[in-house]
Amino acid sequence: MSELVLWNWEKKKRTLLRYIEAGDIFCFQYNTSIYCFGRILARLDIGTPAEIFDYISNAPTITEKDIEKTARMFHPVNLDVYTLFDRRLMGDWRIIGKCRSFQLESVENAFFTYGVAPYRKIDISGNKFIITKEEAKNLQSFGFFNDIHIKKLIKAKINKDYDN
Repeated sequence: MSELVLWNWEKKKRTLLRYIEAGDIFCFQYNTSIYCFGRILARLDIGTPAEIFDYISNAPTITEKDIEKTARMFHPVNLDVYTLFDRRLMGDWRIIGKCRSFQLESVENAFFTYGVAPYRKIDISGNKFIITKEEAKNLQSFGFFNDIHIKKLIKAKINKDYDN
């Protein structure tokens, strides 16, 4: 993961929408003592797919080694980057790094659904396909995920992991 640059949580409290790009590493405050991390996977004309890492910390810092060994916590999501990073209307989300040579990997089954009659699916690269209503039922919506949605997904995942 060469060309990765990470900076301090305090460096950039806000990132304008036009500067958010694939490979950006972000951090957000889950609660008063826990921070979570993720990466922007792509910037599409209809959304911004991102992955949330299964790496959780008591501090808003992550290293290149942490990123290399982490996995995706759950299916990629379409982040509401305008609300989270640009306007900062929900939660405390910040871009804390960039990987200038970022290449999409292991997203071959990351499809989302959107639209109604005809239903469509879209992959993280922006390829769109018309699908049936039945196929659409089995795919995650490409609706925008905000702070509340992501925290609910994390809580469900964390509780599930501790139940095992």
